[in-house]
Amino acid sequence: MPSVLEELSRVAPVTAVRGNRDWRWSPKLPMEEKLEINGARLILLHGHGSWGHYFADKMDHTLRSYRLARYEKYLTKRFPEVDGYIFGHSHFPENNQAGGKLFFNPGSACLGGRRDILPSIGVMRIDADGGIEAKIIPLYGFKIVNKEWVSV
Repeated sequence: MPSVLEELSRVAPVTAVRGNRDWRWSPKLPMEEKLEINGARLILLHGHGSWGHYFADKMDHTLRSYRLARYEKYLTKRFPEVDGYIFGHSHFPENNQAGGKLFFNPGSACLGGRRDILPSIGVMRIDADGGIEAKIIPLYGFKIVNKEWVSV
């Protein structure tokens, strides 16, 4: 939502990319954004890829459930030059190293009705030498009801 991005930009600089449900924002949000911070090369993207990849991914997810390996293969083939991948789409929190690369998915703060995993956010720190430290923070004790946070 544009209002969320505007509010966040009052606190700090914001870089955002388009998700698979952001059709109305098509001209304003890019599909991916390459970042270089202190020498660390990162790609920020939702992770759904082209519409063909999106539907193939949906079919695979339906038949075989969620698998990080599916995203590892897609991301490393598409962006072999980066040190880390920041992605969403699956809503499964991930903080994994594979092949010397970071695969980081903060999960989802609201999950859209999922009951099998906790809501979460992610935090990344990149030191002066380009070292990346990433952490998933589960949001215990809260959920979203009618677009508002409530304690549970």
